[in-house]
Formats: sequence, C-alpha cells, structure tokens
Amino acid sequence: MLSTTVRPSTLDGIKRLAKTIKRDQNCNHSTALNLAAQQAGFSNFKHAQNAIKPIAQKASAQPLYFVFISMSWWDKQSNTSGFELLKVPVSQPFPSLLSQSHLGLHKDLYHFRQTEIDHLDSTKEATEQTAAREYICKAARVIQFIAATNLRPSKSHSRVYPGSSSKNRIPGQDHYSSWYHPETKTYILADEPYGPAVQSQSNVEARTAWATKHEFVLIKSRWQGMYNPAGNSELYLAAPKSKTDLINEIMSALSTLPSPYVLEDWQGESLGSNVHFNSPGKMERMAMLQTQPTLPPKDKKPSASKIKTGMNPHRKLFVLALNELLKKKLLTINWDGSSRDNDGFLETTIAEKITVITWRDHGSGEILITVWWNYDESRDPRASEKSRSQTPLAHRSRYQDFVGVVASVWLERERGQYLQGKGTEHITNKYARKGELEILKDLPNPEPIGYLAEGKFIL
Repeated sequence: MLSTTVRPSTLDGIKRLAKTIKRDQNCNHSTALNLAAQQAGFSNFKHAQNAIKPIAQKASAQPLYFVFISMSWWDKQSNTSGFELLKVPVSQPFPSLLSQSHLGLHKDLYHFRQTEIDHLDSTKEATEQTAAREYICKAARVIQFIAATNLRPSKSHSRVYPGSSSKNRIPGQDHYSSWYHPETKTYILADEPYGPAVQSQSNVEARTAWATKHEFVLIKSRWQGMYNPAGNSELYLAAPKSKTDLINEIMSALSTLPSPYVLEDWQGESLGSNVHFNSPGKMERMAMLQTQPTLPPKDKKPSASKIKTGMNPHRKLFVLALNELLKKKLLTINWDGSSRDNDGFLETTIAEKITVITWRDHGSGEILITVWWNYDESRDPRASEKSRSQTPLAHRSRYQDFVGVVASVWLERERGQYLQGKGTEHITNKYARKGELEILKDLPNPEPIGYLAEGKFIL
C-alpha cells in the first residue's frame, strides 16, 4: 500500500497514487484522482492539470539522458537472490553531473561506483530485495536533486553555516547535507527535518529568527526532498541572503521534478542474479571497440626506439592499470598517514582490451590492486557479481573462457611510492591464458606516474 504521506508533484505521480487510492478505498476513478490531487496539495485533479502542465512543458524542453542504478541482494534465510535496477532520467550525461570522488561525499551514494557512463552499480550486497530497492531509491533521490540544481556534495561541512561555524545550526535542524554550487562558488545547507518537528509555532518563530539574525534565507521546497519523503520529511535550503536569487532559481528547478523515488512506489525492475545487465552506454562503447584497429601482428613489433626491455609483462599491466586509476583520480599515490581509501572497481580499456581493475585498502597506506585483462563478460558465468570480488568468482577452470590475464600486486605508499616486489616476485592470484603474456611483452614499457614499478616487499 502506498504511504499516505507521499505527495506526488507530477500528473503521472498523481495518476499512480489515484490507482492505489481507488483500490484501497473502493471508490470511482474520478474521486480517486481528486483525492490524489488533494494529497499533492491541489484543490482537485483539474487544478493539478492546470498548475503542473506549464511546468511539465518547460521540463520536457530539456535534453533527456538516463542513469541506471543497480544493486544485488541475497537473502540468506530464504536462500534467494536477485538484482534490482532503476532507470532515472537526468538533464545531462551523468559524468557531467558527478565525478567518482563526489560519490564518496554523500552517504546515500557512498556505496555506488560508476561502472559505465550511464550506470551506477553498488559495491555492497543488500540482505534482501526490499533493502536493495530502498538503497537504490535513496541514491535516485539524491541524483534527482543534483540533476535539477547543479549542486555538488561538499566535504566542507562547516562552510554552509553562518560564520563558517557549525555552532550556528538551524533550530530543529535534522538530516542535513552540505552542498556546493560550482558556478557561483556558494555553499548551501540542505535541512530535511520531519514536518511535525518544525511546524509548531515556536519552531517556526525560532527558525525565522535564526535566518534574520544571520542574514540567511531559509526556504522550504515544494519537492519533498531526499531523506524520507514517504515518512513526511521536508526539504529546506539555507544560504546567505545575498544568494536569494540563486536559491529561488534552485527552488524553481526543483519544482519541475517528478515525485521523489520511494520504496512504496517502486518503479524499477527485478532481474535474476544470473542475468547480466548491459546499459545502453556500455553497448555503445563495446560497439565502438569493435570498430577500432587491433594490435599489430607479432611480426610487426614496435620499433626499438619505442621499446624498453626488461619490465615484467605483469608489471606493465599493473603500471597501465594504476596510471588509469590515478588519471581518473580514483586513487592517490600520496598517502596522508591516517586516512583510508574507498575500495573500488573500474571497468576500462587497456591496450585495446576490456579490463577490470579492483582495489582494496588494507590499512597503513597499502592497496591490493588486481587486474583482469582481456575480459569478456558475456562469457563470464558470474559477471553480474564482478564488482564485489577481487578476483573472478567463477571457478578458476573457467577463466580461459572469459579472461586473458588475472594478477594482483601490493601498492606501497607509507615507506615510499612503489609496486611491491621485483620482476615476478610477490605477484599473486596469477593466471594467464596461453599467448596473452606474449602480447603484453610486445607492448612498450609504460611510465609510472609518480611511483616506481618495483620496490621492497613488506610483510
């Protein structure tokens, strides 16, 4: 049953709610539409049509893209599993909205990684189907907010407050998040308390007095927000009064959004755990790779001027992979002595072959990096689970069907910046299909970016 606290903000959302009301209250369709419109804040359905139509026309003029959000789940008690997927429309390609580093700055995006230009997959496995859908809906609401406002998650939590001090909190503040507007260099606070908690006269007066005292604007959004719209949370934005025009623009943009994604109105699809999802972005990338020229035949090796002899082929692969992670700012070679990196997963192209790179932070600045090179996920029987594993989950006897090389190495960052071991030493999880290492040997030696390809192994 759809929660009665859900307030749709589009005609489609009102119509979906009306179907639920019609079923639950056993009333006719016209009555259900009017009741749903009233729950959305309108007098009746006709009023909703007149009010929402101009907004919908404005929103439809924007270019439309999609991002797919997915998460696997496994219910141990029932021994059932699956894969939940939600398609979310956005106003621009996803990489223009968020970088991988931005994902780590918001609690509802933290466990997701961009595996394709249009696909976010979770590195976390939910314990049941409902939990997976809830995680996805939370991430989808944040992406809705970002796509509409052009705001980015911020790690500078104190700068959103008056005087850049968290002591100047909003009275009744709850479930807050910090945001940054790149174009105007403005920090904005999103406050999402539950409605009843801030609607009393004393709380309204206290919040108004706070805004007056600090010369801030504190405006409530008609769109219900990110935290818990089905549970009656509300969205307020706070910023210096000098940024009133910006906040009004953001509120106008939020008013064009459809209803927040909620578990009670799940709009995604459920796939079996053995079904592999290829997003349109991935299919397009794979098609482009098919048209690219292949590596030169072995009898046409690169000229001697381009080849440096001596580097182990596995280490060539590690250097190419680590360089890719550094270029994409998914890892840093300089460790600050205390922090830990997020574990991660990346699917990319190295030496014209599909490559999977996974990394795990083991503390003290050490990172275990694993590379799967010349990978064909269409032949991997457990491809849908690849983002959750350091090495392929299929039995090793099946590797030859879908991957050319698998190997792991330790990256040292505390006592220096280098890949541990020399030559073939201390390379683990090694697997190589016949002929694959010969191809890697023929590649020019890559130049490490700010680190050494070899170094002392540390127990």
